[in-house]
Amino acid sequence: MKNIIKKALFLIRSTLFKNDTQVRTIILVSSLDNQSVVDNVKMRLRFFDQDIKIDQKHSLSLADKFNYKLIICVGYKVSRLVGKIKYGSIFNLDYNDNYLDGWDYHKLLAKMEEKERIANRINIRSKLADIKSNLQTQFDKTYILGTGPSLEKAIDRDWSDGIRIVSNTIVKDKELWNHINPHFIVAGDAIYHYGNSEFAKSFRRDLAKRLEETETYFLFQEYYWPFLKKVFPEFHDRMLPIPVGETITFNNLIEDRFELPDVGNVLNSLLLPLSSYLSNHIHLWGFDGRSPDDKLFWKNSDKHFYNDLVPELQKLHPAFFDTLVPKDNPEKYVLSAHGDSLDLMLIDAESSGKTFEMMHPSYTKTLMKRYKPL
Repeated sequence: MKNIIKKALFLIRSTLFKNDTQVRTIILVSSLDNQSVVDNVKMRLRFFDQDIKIDQKHSLSLADKFNYKLIICVGYKVSRLVGKIKYGSIFNLDYNDNYLDGWDYHKLLAKMEEKERIANRINIRSKLADIKSNLQTQFDKTYILGTGPSLEKAIDRDWSDGIRIVSNTIVKDKELWNHINPHFIVAGDAIYHYGNSEFAKSFRRDLAKRLEETETYFLFQEYYWPFLKKVFPEFHDRMLPIPVGETITFNNLIEDRFELPDVGNVLNSLLLPLSSYLSNHIHLWGFDGRSPDDKLFWKNSDKHFYNDLVPELQKLHPAFFDTLVPKDNPEKYVLSAHGDSLDLMLIDAESSGKTFEMMHPSYTKTLMKRYKPL
């Protein structure tokens, strides 16, 4: 009976309404008394796309619930039925309520350019396969580098005997970047890297400078593509947007399905999927973990992180920090991202012949299990 109802609703909807997400008028529905929050959301929307037209309402009409228009919610809850009918077309941008509000901005933009994104996948997949083939003729292992305090010691090592993948804010350090000369850089955080804060803007400015200095490829989740193609048009040929699937493991995911896992944290979602796609032997540096004295998520290298700009991030996205690093349980995110779930992901990959070696001690138990002292 449920399937019959679902098919009937789909038939009615497709008959009455045109499925055209290219229209740039978005419904913003809010029941908040505080208009300043709504105005702030509008300002952020226009930061990402100045051409968006916003139709503000206090409630949804019957047509709004069935048509194909995209809906932004700010302090407004849609029913489960409406949520199912318009699945993938409703975005919660209330930064006091949704801890992933930063991601919803980009998923909204991605939905608006859905046809172009999908059409682009074949070319990106072919390009990445060619890059892989070329690198595998030169190297049989991969280095992945995080931004923990130990990253400062990476300048003392020679990395030229492997494929090099670095993460996000290493771009702050010109000397280290050029010393490593990475083949890839990855960055996946909507707030820290692709938001409207000074932190994110600083990252993007430094990233542009570093990409000018080397031939590094820039790989990221596909829903950032509509934003990034406008920010970095000069690096269009070196940008590799990869779609995100529904699985939470990374082993052979890019190879078999050309997808990234639907998980948080740059290590799980980008570095491990890419490195295991490129080679069977992965070496990790710069993943120090969270020491007992660390604040927020963990300590990053002062030389490779915009520490002074973090307070603004906390003000712009309060639900994000309150949810992931609550004061009464500051290790919540670390245990979730780098605990048993990561260990199971690594074990799964290891069972198929992959090896993962932590190159220095780490507070992350999952990685410390794979530390091999020289």
